Amino acid sequence: MVSCDSQNSPTASVCTDHADLLVKLNAGHTRVIFTTILRTLFILIPFAGSFAIKSIHRNRAAARDDFRVPLSKLMPWTSTGGAIQYLKKTRKLPGGFWGILVLILGAYALVADLMVNQYIDKTFYAGWCEFEHGVVLKPPQKPLRRGELDDFPNPAFAAATTAVSSQLSSASNRLSLGLTNTSGISWKVPRNDDRFFTSNNEFLGGWSCNINKDLEQKDITFPNSISTTPQGQSDLYYQYVRAGALYDSFGGNETFERNSPLALQSTEDEEQMEAVLAWTASEDDVWDVKAVAVNKIVDSDETYTVTPFNCHLNVTDKNSANSSIVTDIMYTMNRVVTLSRWADSTLGSFLYAPQDSAFYKTSLETHLNAMIMAWGSSNSDWKQADSSEPAHTGDKYGCKVQRTRISIAIWIVVAITLAILLGLSGLGFSLYVLTRATRKWKKVEAMPSDMADWQLAFIQDFQGDNQRTLTAKDLDRFGYGWDHRDGMLRFMTLDERSIPLNPRAAIPYDQEHEYSSGMYREQHSMLKS
Repeated sequence: MVSCDSQNSPTASVCTDHADLLVKLNAGHTRVIFTTILRTLFILIPFAGSFAIKSIHRNRAAARDDFRVPLSKLMPWTSTGGAIQYLKKTRKLPGGFWGILVLILGAYALVADLMVNQYIDKTFYAGWCEFEHGVVLKPPQKPLRRGELDDFPNPAFAAATTAVSSQLSSASNRLSLGLTNTSGISWKVPRNDDRFFTSNNEFLGGWSCNINKDLEQKDITFPNSISTTPQGQSDLYYQYVRAGALYDSFGGNETFERNSPLALQSTEDEEQMEAVLAWTASEDDVWDVKAVAVNKIVDSDETYTVTPFNCHLNVTDKNSANSSIVTDIMYTMNRVVTLSRWADSTLGSFLYAPQDSAFYKTSLETHLNAMIMAWGSSNSDWKQADSSEPAHTGDKYGCKVQRTRISIAIWIVVAITLAILLGLSGLGFSLYVLTRATRKWKKVEAMPSDMADWQLAFIQDFQGDNQRTLTAKDLDRFGYGWDHRDGMLRFMTLDERSIPLNPRAAIPYDQEHEYSSGMYREQHSMLKS
């Protein structure tokens, strides 16, 4: 059986997780199947039990000339309710030991039903799915060329959307699967699959944005006024730079028109701000980012306070090929143009969210990671996986798969139930074979067991059918009804005469002793002759 943890292929429809079995079949349908299996076994057990009891009594009768057994023990396998009712009336369990077994199995059948509902359930598993198309990072061609004005990941392309949404799916899925929240830059991301999560061996690293505690303690405030002109935005930008909240990416230029690092949401009259995002990068090859963010600025406030962040890229292993691929991708991106193009979409991700630094942090990290993934995939989410890439998982990706978990406890229940059925069947059959080989087989063959046996034996004895010519098919000739001679309910024939089966049935009690004595004398004289 294939392990569910196997990475050689996508997660199989049927696989093992430790001692449990995981199947692709719907949980409800799986419960129906196991309930049917167990109910069928419990239906067959009474047949096997009755046969075993009958075989035991046949064998004892054939082996012992003094065989006697109380009627309370010469009982077929009955239902749990029947056993309780018999115990109530006779104060004895039907069949003795077998009655105890009937009660135990009755309770066991109830427990088995409850266990099927408890231990067969839908589960979500960290598995593997087949990768077809999506965002796939490729190492930049060497020699590397520093990013120019046209070298940036386009936030309007599908690759950017896929790169952003996949991180949110990954964080949610890893959390629900009980995995550590490893969300960041992935080797590859499938198109339109909310089951995706970043597997450990596909995780290349990610951005980490933390509040600049030094600036936060200064409670930096700015006047709540805005001019939408390039000069007005330049003034605002340099206010942030002078406060130490941003890098100066423009080398002292007083205005900028094409690549503004600011994204602003203003009131309808464009006189006051509602939300601001501004971010710039350092001059390093592997650049850091400083950002300020504020949301839901109250119109009546004359000033507002921003939340300053410092963002740094962390890679999984700085000395590995993974690290160089990520940093090479960053090197070929134009940092100024990239941050400018992505400012509006990043602001929009938390524009109407609660005014909380955690929302700002998540949005900044998610979009910075997405920039690298989208640019590394050449702005395309229709790339195919290449298993030749280093540290790659080829044509598979981590995904949250839904399976039905069948606990080992269910298999134990089925095994025990099947063992009981086979044990009773084996006992009954072996004793049947042994008894059939004895000389008394013909005499003990008719040993009563089930209801039909008991009715037939009753009729044969009352009719004096020593040759056992009556069979179960003749039972319809006999019945139970009113004896019009004395107005009592009796066993009788069902013909026109309606003769009671008991010849003494209508004899008054005070004459019964005389009748019995006469019958005894007649039988005694017949035996002597």
